[in-house]
Amino acid sequence: MISLSSDPHLTWAHQAGHHNAAAELWRKCLFPSDAERLVESVSKSTPPADAATPPYHQRHPENCQLPQSAGEGFLRSLPRDPFLGLTIHGYMFREVIRCGANATVYNVFKDGKVFAAKVSHPRNRDPMEVSKAWTTEFNIIGQVQHKNIIKAYELFEHKGRHVMILEYVGGSNLAEFIARKCQARRQGAMKKVMKQVVTCLEHLHSHDVVHGDITPDHILIGQGGKVKVIDFGDAIRLGTGSYNPQSKTRNVEDKIMKSFDMWMFGASVYESLTGKPPQFIAQDHSQLDVSGLDIPDRKLVSLLKKCLDLNPLDRITAKLALKNDYFKRFFY
Repeated sequence: MISLSSDPHLTWAHQAGHHNAAAELWRKCLFPSDAERLVESVSKSTPPADAATPPYHQRHPENCQLPQSAGEGFLRSLPRDPFLGLTIHGYMFREVIRCGANATVYNVFKDGKVFAAKVSHPRNRDPMEVSKAWTTEFNIIGQVQHKNIIKAYELFEHKGRHVMILEYVGGSNLAEFIARKCQARRQGAMKKVMKQVVTCLEHLHSHDVVHGDITPDHILIGQGGKVKVIDFGDAIRLGTGSYNPQSKTRNVEDKIMKSFDMWMFGASVYESLTGKPPQFIAQDHSQLDVSGLDIPDRKLVSLLKKCLDLNPLDRITAKLALKNDYFKRFFY
């Protein structure tokens, strides 16, 4: 049996929290094969769908926002921040954008342009392992270039820290963006965002890449409503690693991995519109509760149900989602 704790390809799925909680509660075994054991292991590793879930900002400490300086309007740094005010590789570190469990993101300036610099935190981990993880993230972003994917320009080390120079995206994350809209305009604004995110996921999946952590915080909306998907730290290339790429169950495994992205996408949309993670009703948790949606669009509800199907092999793919009725007669 494959376990999430031992399989690096599935560890992120367990760590994704509520986004996968209900997704893997399957009511029956799918196949009497290796695929069945894969599904069973994921199912047993996730909490019940109706388990109590803390508010989004409490589940994601990387979203902590630092208080603003009254005088300069810049975000204050963490105590004894070692980077603010420095110029490294020509990049002047000006302010902290956000701090996370594994990295801090800075606003940096070079040659008249603004960039974002993601800097790793010192950890008691194998330096080679950390270096490989950052190199993998950098390479994946470079190989799946797309208008809705953040760009990565440089990766280097500074005093034992990894520094990744990224495209700077202003604006707000998905939850903030929707919260600022009046109730009557939220679903219309969401449709424009959803189309871009699904287009991005279809591009990733067609290149056998899984993002692995689609959350409202990792969907940024900049000027003109342009979407950028960020944070590829949990992204993986399918067909590499511990399981056999030539295995007869690879197609099933790949579909399940890609289905996690679709589940997390649907959960992000649901949470941004309702303020809570996906809720299911009926004794077997088979029906999505849409009571929290204000005058729900019938086609939107239908698409959300397809994204949040409890069976990953029945869950809609990004390619099919783009052809869904919800996006017909769609205009930016």
